[in-house]
Amino acid sequence: MKNSASAAAAQPDNDFLSTRFKWTIESFSKLKSEKHYSDVFSVGGYRWRVLIFPNGNNVDHLSVYLDVADSAFLPYGWSRYAKFSIAVIDQLDSNFNVREDTEHEFNKGEEDWGFTSFLPLSELHAPGRGYLLNDACLVEADVAVHRVLDWRHDSKRESSLCTTIKVARDEDLNQIGKDFYFDLVDFDKVRSFLVQKKMPFRNFKEEVAKAFGISAQCQRFWLWAKRQNNTYRPHRPLTHEEEMQAVEQLQEVSKNANFAELNLFLEVELGQDLRPMPPPRKSKGDILLFFKLYDPLEEEFRYVGRLLVKRSGKPLDILTKLVKMAGFSSGEEIELYEEIRFEPHVMCEHLDKRTTFCTSLLEDGDIVLFQKSPLVGNTEKCRYPDVTSFLEYVHNRQMCSTKSPTQLEENSLSAAHVKIVDEIFRKHGDVVEKVQVPDPAFKTFFLERLSSAVELFRSQTATSITAEVLEKLKNMIQSLALQGVKVDWLESFYEKVVASNKYALGLIHMKQLEEQISTAVILLQDLKDQLVEVKDQLDEVEKEIGNQTGDSAKILDPL
Repeated sequence: MKNSASAAAAQPDNDFLSTRFKWTIESFSKLKSEKHYSDVFSVGGYRWRVLIFPNGNNVDHLSVYLDVADSAFLPYGWSRYAKFSIAVIDQLDSNFNVREDTEHEFNKGEEDWGFTSFLPLSELHAPGRGYLLNDACLVEADVAVHRVLDWRHDSKRESSLCTTIKVARDEDLNQIGKDFYFDLVDFDKVRSFLVQKKMPFRNFKEEVAKAFGISAQCQRFWLWAKRQNNTYRPHRPLTHEEEMQAVEQLQEVSKNANFAELNLFLEVELGQDLRPMPPPRKSKGDILLFFKLYDPLEEEFRYVGRLLVKRSGKPLDILTKLVKMAGFSSGEEIELYEEIRFEPHVMCEHLDKRTTFCTSLLEDGDIVLFQKSPLVGNTEKCRYPDVTSFLEYVHNRQMCSTKSPTQLEENSLSAAHVKIVDEIFRKHGDVVEKVQVPDPAFKTFFLERLSSAVELFRSQTATSITAEVLEKLKNMIQSLALQGVKVDWLESFYEKVVASNKYALGLIHMKQLEEQISTAVILLQDLKDQLVEVKDQLDEVEKEIGNQTGDSAKILDPL
């Protein structure tokens, strides 16, 4: 394997530093690992490397990316912006070189960026092409990095050029029925991407392909809309023209359509082999419906799928599909409801199976709830025999469970701490149950301390946290535990942080020692060179003076 990097001869933009990196991958067909990295090369003081998936990143194409080599050691909040192109060279005919270019702001969580579907494997291995001449593949990367004088200033500057896109998928809708029942998804729990506002959306689809293993041609994205009844649903698919636009233009579209942020739903269709396939054509006469299933015996609620149906069609037309989605026996009778709203109270309407979807005023993004038809005289066995009664129960339960954080907010917790307390209640609902104090203000005090500890953790990194801060956190956790606050989960996290800190500092120390050794080796070699030079000079002087002066210890007397 051969690598080389050279500074670009011309740098027309003074804000960028650029380099061309060449990577020869020998014995390509014998590569066994799923992914393969090049040697590290530097551009403007930054360390990079090229990453390839020889057999594709869940696609039948060669996948190629640019990767930040030292991301684990960069300071909190780091980011770096780069323009780059990657090429696979046809070593027989340069007219067939394959080159793709893009730009990206790299950061924590997005340490690599590139092209999932770069070159079809059939073309890569084609005998008539020169991509694998003598089983060697030649990859070139031209990388131009934004010149940075102060990473903190530059990070702020580049952040203004970026935006966040959140992508919900069918997998994310499986949140339904756990601690989430209404609408479709909690966007705090879906995959988010930090992207350049100027980036064409088609380039963003390549990043999605890399992240999810779904090729761009198998992706259809939907914009979300907040409706007048405060529900939040997929509104319409992006058009082909919109996908050619920059991300910032789509952001404007989402704002004009009353969107809270640029949230997207990724529609992916699976073939009989369960592999992604291009989505079916959607006409104005089609609507996308989402389906949830309720089991009154188990009091369980879950997402079961979605269907593209005709506006002129009827629920009767899709009953067989719904029964199959639910795993019911063929011919099982079911009842359907539309989920309309849940604030300020639950509203569900029974759907007539013989009425068209259009007449029932169903539209894209609507949610249909269904269950087995209740047996006459058998409702006594179920506390909540139908969808509406169960959702009313869930709604009332959630209202009660959120009362504590609301009271705490009134009792002087800051807004930031109230948000942290909400998170704690969702994950550790019994955190203060054992606190034996009659005055609610004391519990507020304990939760203030607890949320402060969580906030302090979040303001640190494994490398930046000091012994003083660790000691402070230890004391806070111990004092909370002594008062009966349930903090075993926080104690466990503290131990992990201590171990991570020790490991991270050890790596830094090791790196410093290696640099010191390298410096010492260079210095030692320099001293050796000086010694040889002095010896050579002495030899020359000795030859020149011969024995004229005699013993060097004698007094010099020219007469």
